[in-house]
Amino acid sequence: IVAPCGLGKTRIICESLRDLVDRCVICVPHIHLQKQWQNELVDNETFKLSEICFVGGDPCLGTASFNDADSLATWIGSRDKYCIISTNSSTTILATLFDKYPEICGQIQVCEFDEAHHMAGVISKTARDDDMGIGKTRKFLDLLVEKFPKIKRLFTTFTPRNIVFDTSVDTATDDVKIMSMDDEAVFGTCLANINLRDTIKLGILPDYMIWCITGFMDPGLDENEIKAQLILEAWQAKEIATDLVTYAKY
Repeated sequence: IVAPCGLGKTRIICESLRDLVDRCVICVPHIHLQKQWQNELVDNETFKLSEICFVGGDPCLGTASFNDADSLATWIGSRDKYCIISTNSSTTILATLFDKYPEICGQIQVCEFDEAHHMAGVISKTARDDDMGIGKTRKFLDLLVEKFPKIKRLFTTFTPRNIVFDTSVDTATDDVKIMSMDDEAVFGTCLANINLRDTIKLGILPDYMIWCITGFMDPGLDENEIKAQLILEAWQAKEIATDLVTYAKY
């Protein structure tokens, strides 16, 4: 599903899962998205709070949280209905779970990948980002494709990423694999592609402004620190920032 930020992709998935899915896994980039998914799943009565657990999350968020595959297996083995929400950085725990307990994991019906454009890219035993959340989650996705093809895979993003050619990667070696979101064997067909222009015209989302403030930044900062696109919601004309001071207050 390709749709703009703020349209309600999370709610769409929650509505879709309700009454149809009893066992699912959701992979998200950050801890705060775990909380967002938890709230939406409970508010839409898709899952009860007691049926949701976090992998790699904060136990203070009010639901069960696990950091090892064995404890997670015990928890899901005692339930007929559950939803596992994992951060990308903790998907190695999911991979271990699926390796050690294939019979239990084979009963999972759906795996949802939020911000799924991160799944497009290189998978390699020696790739640098394999130690990061994105690389770990790509490997987990690859495991699902290879060993658990009956588990349905669902992807949501606003920026689908198709890899055309990467001269820095030698795909001839057995060590390297490239995932691209136009590969239907991995990502399937696009169920819906909703563009931002139409949602603004229909009044579903407000218009917006984009500011690139690189010119205002200290040139001595790291590239990642100055890379910014600031999206300002124009709910009312007075809220549109026209100078740096107004933006800072916003």
